[in-house]
Amino acid sequence: GQGVTKLRRGKLRTKSDREVASVFAEACGANEAGDAGSNVSSVELSKALTELFSVFVSTGQCDALLASARKKSPAKDETLRRADFFRLAAAFERSLPEHVNFSDPDLRFVSIGQADRIGIGLSQVDDFHAPVVDKITGGVAQEANIPLGATLKFVQGEEVEPGLGVESVAKKVRDLKASRSAFTLGFVLTELLPRGDDLITNPVLAEEVPSADCVPLRRFPPAKPPSVQNSYLQ
Repeated sequence: GQGVTKLRRGKLRTKSDREVASVFAEACGANEAGDAGSNVSSVELSKALTELFSVFVSTGQCDALLASARKKSPAKDETLRRADFFRLAAAFERSLPEHVNFSDPDLRFVSIGQADRIGIGLSQVDDFHAPVVDKITGGVAQEANIPLGATLKFVQGEEVEPGLGVESVAKKVRDLKASRSAFTLGFVLTELLPRGDDLITNPVLAEEVPSADCVPLRRFPPAKPPSVQNSYLQ
């Protein structure tokens, strides 16, 4: 009926055929209705998938997706065709958690591929906030332009509760990395990082594997409670 979009090929749950075809045409310079393709680079594919899903995809993860798509393509060449792109987009979509608004302008979501380094250090301002990014060490975080002071809000679609603690968050991330499957992190792009030299180093390590890439987690001293001010209503 009217307003119902038929899905096909990749059987995407969140995008219509027209949306996928439009992004493919822009990336490959092809006609939306045709199956012609071109030799798409990982950088071009990263831009295309990021635009389609509103989730940043690293060039490293795109290299792996392209290699898989070309291996399965009947032509066995370097050309990414429309049918290949549908299958590739569907494969990436399966790694995304459901029921998450990736297009929220106040959030930035990044996909962490199997071989990706995250490249962040985390700090906790106090027990009332989720951990914030206090260090960028390359990896997907740098490629996705995650700013210092951004708050880590979602881990694979699960909201990070305020005061959960950097140790618990790091364990969630390490467990996801150990699964060797792609997952997403969502950041609130708000500056919450305090300034000053009164940092306390926490021995817990935030990064994944290998251990040589680990970044120490830090925890800021708890904030002092505000003085109580009473206002009496007459």
